[in-house]
Amino acid sequence: DGASADGASAAPAAPGAGRRSADSSRRRPVARECVVTAVITPSFASPRVGDERTSSTLEPVPENETRPEVSVTTARAKVMHASDPAVGALARLPQGVVLAGFLVIMLVGIVVRGVVGAVCFGAVALVLAWLLYLSWNQLRPLDRLARAAVLVLTAGVAIVLAVPK
Repeated sequence: DGASADGASAAPAAPGAGRRSADSSRRRPVARECVVTAVITPSFASPRVGDERTSSTLEPVPENETRPEVSVTTARAKVMHASDPAVGALARLPQGVVLAGFLVIMLVGIVVRGVVGAVCFGAVALVLAWLLYLSWNQLRPLDRLARAAVLVLTAGVAIVLAVPK
């Protein structure tokens, strides 16, 4: 038990031996000037590996990257709070299921056309508009532009399908 290879008894290790001293292990990094932004994550969402936007910790923003400051109005807060159950249900679904659902609805809209097609694309456009509204404050300007373009395209298809030839 306490014997070494040469048969001699090994002395028990002193407490704290082999570890850093308490002072060095509890050292805090030197404070430097940096901007720290909080990432707002709904209480139901679990962070995904490698997804910085769902992180629940405060992270320093690199100097070459800027993120918009998040300020929430009371109206937006009410909409976000009312949307929690629906967004939570979407967050619990596998991402492939949500994408497949959107694709099926749009495929039905393309195949059937007319009023049914317009309703299908209109429903997709409404869901996209709702998600864009909820995430608007957290998006960078280029992300806002891209998502707004998809929304306008989807709404445009709904309008074209609704108007008879």
